[in-house]
Amino acid sequence: MNRIQNDKGYALLLVMLLVVLFSILGLGLLALNMNAATQFTTKEEQVQARHQAEMGVLHYKAQLEKIVETNKINKNLSCTDLKKAIVNISNNENASYSITNENIDCVSANKSITVSINSVGKYRERDDQIEAEFVVNQLGANSGTGGTGTGSGAIPVPSDYNDSVKVVESDFKFLNGSYSPAQSSMHIKGDATVQSGNSKGGNDILIQRNFFVDGNIDFKNHACLAVRGNLIVKGNVSATNKVYIFVYGNAYFNSYTYTSSNNEIFVTGKVFVNGIEKPNKYGPVPSGKVYVYGNGNKSCPLPGSGNPGTSQFSWELGDEMNVDYFTD
Repeated sequence: MNRIQNDKGYALLLVMLLVVLFSILGLGLLALNMNAATQFTTKEEQVQARHQAEMGVLHYKAQLEKIVETNKINKNLSCTDLKKAIVNISNNENASYSITNENIDCVSANKSITVSINSVGKYRERDDQIEAEFVVNQLGANSGTGGTGTGSGAIPVPSDYNDSVKVVESDFKFLNGSYSPAQSSMHIKGDATVQSGNSKGGNDILIQRNFFVDGNIDFKNHACLAVRGNLIVKGNVSATNKVYIFVYGNAYFNSYTYTSSNNEIFVTGKVFVNGIEKPNKYGPVPSGKVYVYGNGNKSCPLPGSGNPGTSQFSWELGDEMNVDYFTD
């Protein structure tokens, strides 16, 4: 009896096995792709949520800057003024950030106010949080440094003080004779020139408080300058012969050039050159109301005491911002 071979049956079985195998592989790859897509979506939502939280921090900083600027000279500025809730929702309604009053801590101490916030960002179903800390510093009269921190060598400006100021928009020339502005301080926005004068009857300049010169100041022969506050010259100070400068406060300049050994400068306070404090090689302003020179036949009148004035009280938001990111 002959055996019958059925090759078609084996081939069909093999095809079916291959179909099942590829189907299983396809389902596995599909599952992997779906899992990767889910992870990508989750990561994207996490990044977008963090971005929203960062936007909340920047929004709050901008609001804080406005509040501080509005209350710059408000001595009663408090945490109540600085705590401001912020809520923002994007146009697509999938993204938002918020800073609630419960997420704002504020501490006032040591001439500064520290504000800590917790910004919550949301994107779709994902949340993220960022903590940020801001410091609002109290400057001016209570710090004893002036509005720009003059104690550290920063060059003061007229707005640092509660003074009346005579403002000269360009160059200014001090003519022969005595001169003292009616205002407490003087601000020359250009160069200043002091003509020869003392030998002709007097070139005596008296500034009751602070003297600001944005350019250079050049003294000719025979001149006396007494500044009861600070002398601030952004350019250079040059003197020819028999020039006597008396500064009861601090002196700020780029350089001081002598062309004669007969010149003298006295600074009772500190000396800053290009914003850097230097050893005070000048003696303090002599006591009394007259400084005699030239073999006793010439003299400079002195006010007898200093009067730097009261520095302007102000608040300023610090440049640095401490940020902490929450991680899962």
